[in-house]
Amino acid sequence: MEYNANRLHGQCGIVNILPPSTNATGSSNLASDVVALKKYEFADVILTFSTHADAAILTLYKSSDLTTNSTQGIAFNYFYTTQASVDTFTTQYVATTSGITLGTVDNQIYHLEVNSEALSSQYPNFYFTLTESTGQTVSGVAILSGRRYVTQPMPTAIA
Repeated sequence: MEYNANRLHGQCGIVNILPPSTNATGSSNLASDVVALKKYEFADVILTFSTHADAAILTLYKSSDLTTNSTQGIAFNYFYTTQASVDTFTTQYVATTSGITLGTVDNQIYHLEVNSEALSSQYPNFYFTLTESTGQTVSGVAILSGRRYVTQPMPTAIA
């Protein structure tokens, strides 16, 4: 079988929504970039943690603009693993609008599923925050799929 180099890039948008970041003091929240989901149906957010000093709270928010000022949390599905170098995740869980409390072990990977149906025409964007987090190193990407319009290049989803 021939390898198709455009298989992923031709069908999905890939957005670096949280470059590797460390919150050394825990005095402020970490917030991702805002993702505009108007032109896509789904976003799969992959978060990786190399170190994790305490139990952070992860919350997804819908937003009317491209700022991280919203207080409107959204429910989402998620999976996770707490072991390094594995590809076995938990069964699906459902987070409430208040978010989830993350475990305190190192080398966690979380997979969050965001469906555009959880948003609205007034709030077509989303982002996440990590609160009460000291000393954690985390990075995140969003893989956007189900684009609503066929264009080349892929429609942008960040400001």
